[in-house]
Amino acid sequence: MNVLVFFKIGHVMVGLVELAVSCRLASLFLNEKECVPKWKKILSFMLVALCLGFMVIFVGPSSLTAFSVLGSFFIYHFVYYDGSLSKRIIVIALCGIIVAMSDIFSLMTFNKYRLGYPQASLAFETYWTLMGVGSKVICFMIINTIYRVVQYKKQGFKPVELILHASPIITLYIIELLMQSMIGTPYLQVSNAFTAVLTSMGLLFTNVFTWSVFDALIRNEREKQFYLMCQESVKQQYEFYRNQEAKEESTRRIWHDIHNHLQCVHELIRQGHSAEAHDYLVSLEKDISMLRGEIRTGHLIVDTILADKYGAALAYQIKMAIKVNGNLLNAIQDMDLCVIYSNLIDNAIEACQKNSLDEREILITTKKANHYTLIEIINSRSGDLIEQNGKFITTKQSPTGHGIGLSNVRQVVSKYDGDIMVSYTDTTFKVQIFIPLTKSI
Repeated sequence: MNVLVFFKIGHVMVGLVELAVSCRLASLFLNEKECVPKWKKILSFMLVALCLGFMVIFVGPSSLTAFSVLGSFFIYHFVYYDGSLSKRIIVIALCGIIVAMSDIFSLMTFNKYRLGYPQASLAFETYWTLMGVGSKVICFMIINTIYRVVQYKKQGFKPVELILHASPIITLYIIELLMQSMIGTPYLQVSNAFTAVLTSMGLLFTNVFTWSVFDALIRNEREKQFYLMCQESVKQQYEFYRNQEAKEESTRRIWHDIHNHLQCVHELIRQGHSAEAHDYLVSLEKDISMLRGEIRTGHLIVDTILADKYGAALAYQIKMAIKVNGNLLNAIQDMDLCVIYSNLIDNAIEACQKNSLDEREILITTKKANHYTLIEIINSRSGDLIEQNGKFITTKQSPTGHGIGLSNVRQVVSKYDGDIMVSYTDTTFKVQIFIPLTKSI
């Protein structure tokens, strides 16, 4: 009799696992309450446990037991979740359907081991306990699969995450072996029954624990990625405002010095250097236009990139000259242009920061060279360079340099059957990209 009571308690514990997976389903439709008094948690859990215990011990497997258990789950969800009555009913209905499907599948899987055991016998209780564990494993797999797909669908869900859903199948396989080796006959020893039940239940709770750990890791990773994205967004906003501030400061400086500029132009004209005066005014007008973000190359995306990078260069007091014919870039995809210009100019700006203030210069050129579009970026540099696997590594303390992003540029250029050439002297670093004029993707 004591042995049978043990099995009844086992049924109750398996039912509590069913409660856990029902909460998993409820979290998809209902909102979890933030603050639930501890006494409500204890009382609701005890209510479910008592309901399970009473129905399992005194009523046994039946439709009444199933409805009573689902009713206790319904009350439990009232304590932990907020939501409309219709949604609560949907949750319980879905839970009942999934549990019923799991029971049916489990019966179909393990029915061959049911040899007409008399009720209340050791073999009967062992069989139904193992079958119940198998059913809950299947239920656990189904609800967790639904949860995973729905919960993370909008958050970059990766199908590879479903691999862990297959791990509980090991539990089903072990239950299959236990039934095959231990209850193939009604004459079952108590020790074997205990071993079979404890093993299967241990595996069931291991599945639950593994999933909880796995979910915690996934959640932490997603929160970490979200935090990094927020940081990157804040950084970009900071750089944008810093660039704007630099532009405004440079504009104020030009307007402050406008008297000196006019005197210089007047003196050139007085001395008969009209052409030089004209070039001076054109250069001054170009500087003011670029400070206002008015870079016009003939390609809108390139204009936007160059205006942003020009502001970044100003923030570090870097002189940037731009001679770009954007009409030659129409055959290149916008994303690829962003990779090419952004990476190369960022590298050039980083390299110039290591120079003294009067030696910070960048020249950006895009022109036609025979049957190719030539994109050329030259920047001043200082310090030694070490080339490793096509990447250039500076010997200074900061490891950033031309190697970063250059490999991405190479991949983009290869899409257009182009070529990239890198050369440098003691004072300059040059990157030249040749893309056939007839190529487009």
